[in-house]
Amino acid sequence: MGQTLQRHLGHRGGLLPGQYCVEPDVNLPHVKVTSLCCPSCGIIEKLGNGHVIDRQGRVTPSWSCVTVTCSFWEWLELEGWGER
Repeated sequence: MGQTLQRHLGHRGGLLPGQYCVEPDVNLPHVKVTSLCCPSCGIIEKLGNGHVIDRQGRVTPSWSCVTVTCSFWEWLELEGWGER
């Protein structure tokens, strides 16, 4: 596995590069979304519908940053994913 992202317990506005958080969707509060902060450029993005997170926190397929000037593309693992 490639990059491990650290869990952030606050909202997405407080994410630092290399962190992720899970919070209710703004439009659908009963739906949880996973947001992550690119370890390379620091942009905050929601994890796309095409991605799956297994019980150990491994994200498939690999994730690439949407920023045109960023070349980050890596397999991700979300630290503490199964913890409550």
